Amino acid sequence: MGQKRRSFAAEQKASMVRRHLKDRVAVSDLADELNIQPSQIHQ
Repeated sequence: MGQKRRSFAAEQKASMVRRHLKDRVAVSDLADELNIQPSQIHQ
């Protein structure tokens, strides 16, 4: 069996975008923290 896909709540998604736009945190740094690909944040 494969791994279960992770899902993020709307609040978590908004928090990521807010950190990027307001706090100027790089997308690559956010992706590293969350263990996801940077393209997933851009989507």
